[in-house]
Amino acid sequence: MKATVYSRNLEIGTTSLEVSDKSMGVLSGTFTPNNNYNLIQEKIWLINEQADKINFEIINELRLNVQLENGHFIFPIGGISIIDVKLFPNELMQIDIIGIPSDIIEDYFINQIPEPILHEPWVFISITQKIAFEDELKKEIGLSRKEELGFTNQKEESHSLKNISVSALANNIMNDEVLFSINHPEIDCDFALVNLTWKGKIELNPKWPRTEYYKNFDDFKYNKMFPDKIEWES
Repeated sequence: MKATVYSRNLEIGTTSLEVSDKSMGVLSGTFTPNNNYNLIQEKIWLINEQADKINFEIINELRLNVQLENGHFIFPIGGISIIDVKLFPNELMQIDIIGIPSDIIEDYFINQIPEPILHEPWVFISITQKIAFEDELKKEIGLSRKEELGFTNQKEESHSLKNISVSALANNIMNDEVLFSINHPEIDCDFALVNLTWKGKIELNPKWPRTEYYKNFDDFKYNKMFPDKIEWES
């Protein structure tokens, strides 16, 4: 499946993804960079040169995202790697996306389901929206730069999403609800629906922004999306 690769809100290239390791949830493909890639290439080189250790600061700075041609931003638990080594400038670049949920691989890459995964008023988002939703959520739950890099200092009650990895996926065009893919080893849910307040600052009440959790996509689909669809069409 064709996909677009971004660093923050900048498109840096494209790829055509295939399942390279189903058991580990790995998608791979040849990465075709555009001119924007030159702006980040040295950071990619540095990551590949330091392959024996993870440079979280550079990874967070790059903020890589991959959007499938159907609009779905995939949320890889193991991260996104662009294989580009400075010593081998003529080698084809490769992208590996590790830890893709099994339902995404089954639906999109094996069964290739033709029907849309989302129904209005729920729609997939652009990269600009994705960055904006995630940045606003960080502000509202009070996620600091150090905490984003993994240094936690939780001395008082905080929002339930504060120590959970999130990736904005879709939004409800009727209101401020945003669906986030989430990952945390101690939480048995794959999605969180957040009603952003758009105040641009931390919410003093740790229960805000209001958040609902869904075990999997079917849970969200039948208990939220389909009822919203009925309301939208009525």
